[in-house]
Amino acid sequence: KPREKRTASLGTVPDFSYQGEGVRIDNTLPGSPAQQAGLQSGDILIQLAGQPVNDLASYAAILRTLKAGEKVELQFRRDDTVMVAKVMLVER
Repeated sequence: KPREKRTASLGTVPDFSYQGEGVRIDNTLPGSPAQQAGLQSGDILIQLAGQPVNDLASYAAILRTLKAGEKVELQFRRDDTVMVAKVMLVER
């Protein structure tokens, strides 16, 4: 039987209209690691687990290499400030 591909999640809702470096978030899911880390609408994810987040595809690729329950560092930009948060990933 096929192996289920479980992927880790931060609980971000991306802003698909955003054109630029990184991934801008539109929202966070209630109770998600992203919400607990204090992420807000408009924040731009730029690095996850030491790897650069260039766009949605690279963000998804990084998440696929991580496991639920792992604690990783997330870097994001809010206005002109780069902020760092530690997040515990959950199962998607």
